[in-house]
Amino acid sequence: MTGKVVVVTGAARGIGQGIAQVLGANGARVVGVDRTAGNGVEFVADISSPEANRDMVAFAVERYGCVDAVVACAAVSRRGPFVEIQPEDLAYTFAPTLYGAFYTCQAGARQMIAQGNGGSVLIVGSVHVHQHNPNSASYNMAKAALASLSRTIAAELAPHGIRVNSILPGWTDTPGELNFATREQLDEAGRRLPLGRLGRPEDIGQAALYLLSDEAAYVTGCELLVDGGITLNTRSANAKGEA
Repeated sequence: MTGKVVVVTGAARGIGQGIAQVLGANGARVVGVDRTAGNGVEFVADISSPEANRDMVAFAVERYGCVDAVVACAAVSRRGPFVEIQPEDLAYTFAPTLYGAFYTCQAGARQMIAQGNGGSVLIVGSVHVHQHNPNSASYNMAKAALASLSRTIAAELAPHGIRVNSILPGWTDTPGELNFATREQLDEAGRRLPLGRLGRPEDIGQAALYLLSDEAAYVTGCELLVDGGITLNTRSANAKGEA
């Protein structure tokens, strides 16, 4: 990744920060983007609008001369029973998680097409694409839509030499998870997973490093599960016809 310019949204904490740190440690020139400053964030913006994403890409080009890759990671989730979800809850989740990711990919792709040197787009999805946890309807919908977007634009952008892939993280130990569980509950949940712990942001960062690097030059339209085996029990049960 030495010298490659990568824009990472949601970079102030959690998975986005983990991706930015791993890429930076491997030579990338990372433009961290978040709606809050600090923790290596260079560009502060709410990426829910197309204008913010255009400005973000323009900032990266002005600072480093080009954009080689974009990582759409920014996301939020407002959980609760399906029958109680209000329009404002749906809008809250969709704005950065779905629409923002769409605009990030679009702004990055437009710049890479203009440059004419190919590039890479990476969408951070979720294991919820395969494991539809209750009380997360709006988040699950957004991530499922992004899975479809990833494969659709992989086909469209391939003639331009732009690869598009997605990572599907499992249960990852991020600050946001403490909004829904205690430290003790998270640690206990991790011990019950096949690999014995929750994921860490740097685990997702290492997967991103591979998919964005030249080592993955022949990989596009890929969904890479990085879930510590959390879906294995579900898949095994389904194979036996169990609920």
